[in-house]
Order: sequence, then C-alpha cells, then structure tokens
Amino acid sequence: MRTSARIGSNNPLYCTGLGKALLATMPDEQVKAILDKTGGLQPITPYTVTDEARFFGVLNEARQRGYVIDDREHNSEVFCVAAPIYNARGKVQAALSIASLFSKVKDNPERIAELGSLISTAALTLSRRIGFRGEHLYQEFC
Repeated sequence: MRTSARIGSNNPLYCTGLGKALLATMPDEQVKAILDKTGGLQPITPYTVTDEARFFGVLNEARQRGYVIDDREHNSEVFCVAAPIYNARGKVQAALSIASLFSKVKDNPERIAELGSLISTAALTLSRRIGFRGEHLYQEFC
C-alpha cells in the first residue's frame, strides 16, 4: 500500500500524525489561530475530526498519553502514531511516526498502546540525544 507521504509534499497538520504531534506541543490558542488561518478542520476522509471541541480533546488526550493518533484521518486505510522531537532549547524541531494499515491494528488496543510507547520512547530518546533535558514530550501540559 502506498501512502500520500512524499518527500517535499505537505498535508494538513490537523489530520496527520506528524502534524498533530507538532500541534499538540502548542497552546490551544496558537493551534486555534493556525486552524483559523489555514481554513479550519476540513474533512479529508470520513474519519477526519472536524468538530473543534473534539479536536482539542484529541490533542489533550495525546498530551497526557505522550503520542498522537491518526486514525484514518488523512488516508482511510492508514493508522498512525506520532510524537514530537525537541532540540536542546526545548523547542519542537520535528516529529516521528509509525504508520500501519488500519486492518493490522483495528480492535487491538494493546498493539496501539505498544506502538505508541515505541514512538514516544524513540522521540524522547532522539530529543535527548540532541540536548533536550525534559522528562516528558508534552511536559508543559502534564
């Protein structure tokens, strides 16, 4: 299966794992300003979160959990977990993700949690290797 991810391509932040991992590092007011500036929460697939209150709930859950989930929101066959990577100044620098066919993880919350743990551990390890001193990926929200 091929995904829509291509070198140099861009996709909406609000419906991709990588994008939501970056948005979840920002205060809600900043996220709202970005959404307002870029056209809001437009449906890309039938699973795209388009309700603003629900979207901010998703971000808050991710902040507590340590990783975000893209549950077929940009590609109706692809499930993704993602987490941010920080630089030595504690600023988000990038994001890291694991993607899977949805059929491989549906009805398997243990596998999803395992993938989420893997991605958040890898993102925190990479962040620390480049000088990040934080204890949590979303420490401002813990």
